[in-house]
Amino acid sequence: MQFEQLEYFIEVVKAGSINAASKNVYISQQNLNKSLHSLENELGFEILNRTHRGVSLPRKEKYFSTLLNLSWHVSNKCVNRFDG
Repeated sequence: MQFEQLEYFIEVVKAGSINAASKNVYISQQNLNKSLHSLENELGFEILNRTHRGVSLPRKEKYFSTLLNLSWHVSNKCVNRFDG
């Protein structure tokens, strides 16, 4: 699992679609989708429901998203604290 995959996942959840998220993180939609599939394969379950209208979180993964978002912010604070 790569830190960048987690960043992409968080952005997709925030943006509500892979297309919008890909623009926000400056990566092609295809590469973003590949990264998310790779993360899902590593975790062993789908972390997003993909539809033609966007993405949503499966019920059990909403908890995962919340924890991931919290972990992301904590790790960024730690990095900034040690860098600055």
